[in-house]
Amino acid sequence: VKTMKFLKKQLELASTLNRKSKVLLQIFIDIFLSFSCFLVAFLLGRVSLNLILEPIIFLGMITSIVSGMVAFASFGLYRSLVRFITGNIFIIITKSVLIGSSILTSFIVMSNVNVPLTIPFIYTLLLFLSIGGTRFVVRRLFQNSYQIVKKSALIYGAGQAGRELQNLLFYNRQIQPVAFMDDNLNIQGMTIGG
Repeated sequence: VKTMKFLKKQLELASTLNRKSKVLLQIFIDIFLSFSCFLVAFLLGRVSLNLILEPIIFLGMITSIVSGMVAFASFGLYRSLVRFITGNIFIIITKSVLIGSSILTSFIVMSNVNVPLTIPFIYTLLLFLSIGGTRFVVRRLFQNSYQIVKKSALIYGAGQAGRELQNLLFYNRQIQPVAFMDDNLNIQGMTIGG
């Protein structure tokens, strides 16, 4: 409970920042997460952390992190508002993480240092989970912070128009869609968008 209160307070402070400062904060957190994932990948792979100091591995780590950050920016990760992100953000994160980890793999393959190729795989998995996970945690905290009692709504028609209405109402502060009603027997009893 104390942790949640602390996180909400930090989120409130961060939400008062201007857009440029918020983006810089995201970049700083992503760099920190990337570096941490690199270290944890070595620990989980049971490889000595001393190998990070090998010039080719250190250069590979830095190049991988920088290229990942450039890919995040190029694919639009820092243009999206965290409180409104959707599952599509995972596509951007996946492409960017794969670019960074393939560069890391190249450096490991080119080096004569005994580093198993499982390290880039572990790094990729950890980075994907941490970058994506932090954004969805922050989004959830935003949703909980601003959550008010909404009126429940039933949407008639589960076709394209009904799903578009559901998406529109997702961020509405007064109405919460709770169910679809449709005369199509093939989709009755199914779940659409939660």
